[in-house]
Formats: sequence, structure tokens, C-alpha cells
Amino acid sequence: MTPQQIVAIAVRLFAVLCAASSANYFFIVPHQLTSANLGDQLPSALVYGGIYLALALGLWLFPMAVAHKIIPRTNFDNVVLVPGFEAARIGCALIGLWFFWSSLSYVASIVFRAMIVPGSASYFSSLTPEARADVYAVIAQMVFSAALVALSGRIAVYIAGRQVAE
Repeated sequence: MTPQQIVAIAVRLFAVLCAASSANYFFIVPHQLTSANLGDQLPSALVYGGIYLALALGLWLFPMAVAHKIIPRTNFDNVVLVPGFEAARIGCALIGLWFFWSSLSYVASIVFRAMIVPGSASYFSSLTPEARADVYAVIAQMVFSAALVALSGRIAVYIAGRQVAE
């Protein structure tokens, strides 16, 4: 693989990260804005989410164009001996772990709040609908991150191409 091809794999992984990050602007931020009586700011949150999705789509469709802007074209015999499939698999696993770690702090705060709430009532039942939606979104993010780690090999086939995968 050439250095540009390795950068192109990283660009596609970044596209996955951008697409996953757009979910916050479509699901979590609107609930937070409506709960804070800032519903007039809702279109801006959706525009930001759309920008993330457009960026993800552009990066996914044109990774080599971005790679050639980052690393100028060289001869094809300028080869790096890192299999693209393995690089994509490692990148998927690292992004999944990073997502899991970022959502784990929110889960830890929920567990901490549940421990300090007095009484015998469930903490989850005392949450507002907006807060419950946030909990569901974080659970979905944790499931997505676990899937990125567990299915990194299958995802890497689509990112790096089938010719390298076994």
C-alpha cells in the first residue's frame, strides 16, 4: 500500500466518526433545547447535524482526493508494508473504544446520581422524558461502539476493500 492509501483508510474511518457524531445533533441536542425552552434554536442543531452528515458522505466517497491533498502523489514503488485491512480493523476498534469511553462517563454519572437519590423509587422513573431520551441515546452509542469493536473485521472489509481480507 502507498502512504496515500493508508491515509484514505483513515479518511474513511473519520467519515464513520463524523456520521456517528451527527446523531447527537439529530437526537440529543433537540431534546436538550426543547427542555430548556430554546426550541427556536432547533433548526441550527439540525443544520449542524446535516453538515456532519454531508462531511461524512464527502469523505466516504472521495477518500483518495483528500489523501492526495494531505500527502502529495509519489511513485507506486513508495510502499508502506502495513496491510490496509489490518489498519482499517485497528482503526475501527480504536474508534469504537473511544466512543465507548466517551459514553461511559455519562453512564457513570447516571449510576452515581441513582446511588445518591434517597427513597425506594427507581431513579429512571423519576427522570423527565428528555432525560430518558438522553439515556437511550447513550445506550445506543454504547451499543454502536461495542459493535464497532466486535465487528471491526467485517467493517474493515468495506473500508479497505475485499481484496485484502481473508
